[in-house]
Amino acid sequence: NGNPVSMAHVNSKGVDYTGSSRVNTNDSGRFVIAVKSSAKATIWANYYIFNSTGVDYDTPATGDTLDIGNIVINIDMSNLCIIVGEVVDNLGNPVPNVYTHLLDSNGKAVDYVTTSTDGKFKYYGGLNTKYTLRINFCSYQDTSKNGYKDTTFVTGSNGGVTLDLGTIQVDRGGAFFTGRVVDSLSNPLPNVYVFTDDCSSYGSNERSSMTDSTGNFKISVRPDKDINISFYCKQVNKKLVEHSPGLGQTKDLGDIVVP
Repeated sequence: NGNPVSMAHVNSKGVDYTGSSRVNTNDSGRFVIAVKSSAKATIWANYYIFNSTGVDYDTPATGDTLDIGNIVINIDMSNLCIIVGEVVDNLGNPVPNVYTHLLDSNGKAVDYVTTSTDGKFKYYGGLNTKYTLRINFCSYQDTSKNGYKDTTFVTGSNGGVTLDLGTIQVDRGGAFFTGRVVDSLSNPLPNVYVFTDDCSSYGSNERSSMTDSTGNFKISVRPDKDINISFYCKQVNKKLVEHSPGLGQTKDLGDIVVP
């Protein structure tokens, strides 16, 4: 329909050379992708399960740019529905970057996505179809009973309709450890990895598994649990065992000397 598609994948593959690349479109549907100069490359785009037709282009000379115009992805929703939802922790906070799998009625994986920074996921599914959404909130490979949560549902009969599974809470986070990592002279140590053996622990920001420039850290864990905490710096690994505080509470571990 001529509408721009953001976060679509644009792909290139060499025709007369070995090499490939991929970029995402911006909010306006625009993209810039690198290819080998003065060669031939196939360019195509895909958005979830929808794909454009691949087209071969003569690539421009070194330093030049070729505008190939619009790439059209045929998004036909007449026999599909959209499945969305949000994954939250024990405090109701969004859980980013966890694997979710869409399983068919036989338990076979149809597709998988990771949650966005705001804990949300999105799938395209068939109509009048039974699915199970599996959230692997420990890790991609953890299939233990405590490592994932299943939600089973049936899609409707109208194409193009969004089925919102709502907020799905998993047993992850809910309490916090804070502290500061220092050396033997009490100098703060930045960029020290802080992690636990509690599969549900995760950090509070983009680099939460590492101390900041002042040696401070904050990590989220399940409440009222004995937690093994490791501090890894320059091939030195220091370990502590601490009992996590109650739901919504924070426990300050003070200064932790490494090594």
